[in-house]
Amino acid sequence: MLAQQQFEAQPTDIILCSAPRTGTAWLKSLTFATITRTSYDDSTTPLLFKMPHDVVPFMELDHTHFSANRHLGIPLLATHAPYSFLPTSIIDSGCVNWYGPYWDHVLGYWKASLEHPDKFMFLKYEEMNEDTVLYLKKLAEFMGCPFSSEEQQKGMPEKIVKMCSFENIINLEVNKSGKHREGQGNLEAENKIYFRKGKVGDWKDYLTPEMSTQ
Repeated sequence: MLAQQQFEAQPTDIILCSAPRTGTAWLKSLTFATITRTSYDDSTTPLLFKMPHDVVPFMELDHTHFSANRHLGIPLLATHAPYSFLPTSIIDSGCVNWYGPYWDHVLGYWKASLEHPDKFMFLKYEEMNEDTVLYLKKLAEFMGCPFSSEEQQKGMPEKIVKMCSFENIINLEVNKSGKHREGQGNLEAENKIYFRKGKVGDWKDYLTPEMSTQ
């Protein structure tokens, strides 16, 4: 994989590792809004005119874009790669990683979170969906940008959760009619295909009974 050869992680990098179709766009929105909360609010955030995959680039395809983001103080990057395919610079650098679980694809990350809890935060979609504010606070602390007492008193975590809610994100014009990687041939896709129902248990509509039993 090209990213394995070219990407050089830094200790301040934050890597979002997830299997496809596991709430990645939602998690990208939450992390981006949290990291940039001192620069933007719900009326100025780039999430209003850029889809989550555009503000948090994928390591496999957009690492050049990420280099520019890193210089802007936004050390967020994402990947769908299994743990065994991560560039060694990520594993060795001390940068933090967090992951939404999905069967065998996540076993490597789950084991890594047990061995290195200071580097890997293991998150479950169901738990985050049940108490998003609680897990957003934990996530912010893990990323090194915890909410201050003043921010919590002003309801900052709740504001971010509301701004990044599935209902709000899917109704933004950019996510209804925009295109991701527009002009990049086979990589171009309508933004709306990256959003499903945002409901726990939606996976049952996509897996056979045999796959569910596994």
